[in-house]
Amino acid sequence: MKTTLQVKRLPSLAQHALLLDTMHVLNAACTWIAAYASAEQCAAKFLLQQALYYEIRQRFGLSAQLAMRALAKAVEASKRGKATQVAFRPEGAVVYDARILSLQGLACASLMALHGRVIVPMQMGD
Repeated sequence: MKTTLQVKRLPSLAQHALLLDTMHVLNAACTWIAAYASAEQCAAKFLLQQALYYEIRQRFGLSAQLAMRALAKAVEASKRGKATQVAFRPEGAVVYDARILSLQGLACASLMALHGRVIVPMQMGD
């Protein structure tokens, strides 16, 4: 049985700005990857990873795992909308996985941002 727990992050203003900046850069990377995939008519994640991984890291300053999440997000969207050019909103969702988000007990979460990890306080729901 799975249990769902509602959690609210409580970042400081500086942490909020850093996480928002990370979100904007990640979505810009997704748009760039999708444009490349469309131009090359390629939606194969492995081929795009081989072609773009190091350039994504250098161009956008993303960590290894954030670069992989950007690739996965762009490929998934490109496969859904092959007829149109895919573009991502600057504040589109960022999928967190175990390498990007880790819980630090019940009071804090460690989130990967552009310039390293950010420890953000959090509040659990009922």
